[in-house]
Amino acid sequence: MLVPVSQEPFFNFIYNDDERMKVGWSPIGNKNAGDGYKFIGRGIIQITGRDNYKNFSDWLNQNTSFNLDLLQNPELLNSNKEIGALASLCFFKNNVIDKLPNVINNETKSIDVTAKINVAKLEKHQRKKNFLKSQEEIECL
Repeated sequence: MLVPVSQEPFFNFIYNDDERMKVGWSPIGNKNAGDGYKFIGRGIIQITGRDNYKNFSDWLNQNTSFNLDLLQNPELLNSNKEIGALASLCFFKNNVIDKLPNVINNETKSIDVTAKINVAKLEKHQRKKNFLKSQEEIECL
């Protein structure tokens, strides 16, 4: 039988850096009480963690006409489609494109990209299907 879980305590627990490091995951800057829930995954790629929100907020304010504090308004990644898309593109560039040894091309394995976005490699089989489908439907890949 499934037991309902209160979302806020659940996300505060699983996205707390102390708990993440116990299972070998990288810290994401969630050190303050309530950070796990406040900085849940948002945007197309599901940006998660205080550090990722801060990095994107800094980039956004330095490179666009926006002047926003996403640490105070993290929900903007969901409520503003432009900001959500930019957050995901920025994250993808910084964490995938800039960190893979070669450019992304037809030889790039979806598992290599997945490992840069989601260290737990959750849903890796679905990601592979999505990648193959995108190759069929998007000419630029």
